[in-house]
Amino acid sequence: FPGLSLKVITEAGDTIIKIDDIYADSINGIKTSPLSLTTKFTVEKPVRSNHKYTLLIKMWDKLGDGTLINKVPYSVIPDERIRIENNTVSYDEIYLFSADRDKAITDGVIDFDETIYLVFEGLSGFYEEYGKVFPGAAVRAFDNANISLMYFEDLFQSFTKTGINSDDFKERIYVKMTFTEGTVNNPIHCEAIIFDKRRKAAYIKVAAELNVNIITPAAKEYGGI
Repeated sequence: FPGLSLKVITEAGDTIIKIDDIYADSINGIKTSPLSLTTKFTVEKPVRSNHKYTLLIKMWDKLGDGTLINKVPYSVIPDERIRIENNTVSYDEIYLFSADRDKAITDGVIDFDETIYLVFEGLSGFYEEYGKVFPGAAVRAFDNANISLMYFEDLFQSFTKTGINSDDFKERIYVKMTFTEGTVNNPIHCEAIIFDKRRKAAYIKVAAELNVNIITPAAKEYGGI
């Protein structure tokens, strides 16, 4: 009858993630022999890159006095393959994410037809009007032979007049990309610029390189929140 808790603690000693008992529903105990207990932690908000944390795992016997505590210090390193240029706009995190693998892309390698997100979290510095911001998003991708694979002048064109709720915009926006099967000269160069339609000087530009085995010079992609 084991218990297993998980905590993520900041350098300042604050607990930002806490699970009291992963096996709380195992009221009839566990019959597996030999006993194997597992837990999984996904690095995501409120965890931030360029910060240090401690992962604290505690195991105990609910019918006895036995306990086991493990402390694992770790750091979160941003993806150095993503290059960022910004003016009056700040951000919390920018990363590539694979919906098919349900994890961040850290090696720059993708498959054709894989759904990829370029994710922006915590964007700020955009002009706000009645709780709305008015961003634009230009995106393009081309291969190493300078062959254009995609180009969109403004993925947020439909929000030009209505704007986007500023809280939703700050929480997370993304560009979704899916490259279809074909031939390409690797690597693929991807560029995205999020700009402010009400404050022309405000923008953030992201460039990243991806490698795939087979794609065609066609891609699907759109912006969202």
